[in-house]
Amino acid sequence: MRECARRLNVASSAVSRQIGQLEDALGMAPFQRGHRRLRLTAAGEILYRHANRAIAPIEAAVSELDMLRGLRIGSVRIATAESVGVSSPSCRR
Repeated sequence: MRECARRLNVASSAVSRQIGQLEDALGMAPFQRGHRRLRLTAAGEILYRHANRAIAPIEAAVSELDMLRGLRIGSVRIATAESVGVSSPSCRR
């Protein structure tokens, strides 16, 4: 629990409280609590599998947006009057 809290940069009590709320919402325990360890129960395995499927498209979209942010190619349109591109005979030397 402490390691999870450290990685999330929150208090251990906050992680414990969230797990408790998840257990209440599911009506079953997603984790089996052992000595200094949490293990997924069958319910936790199912929840984990579905959560990963739900998160994968969001991670893919963020990845594409990151690639777009670094994109350095594209199209440029330049509009000008026709006379700008025509040189007069007196300018050719």
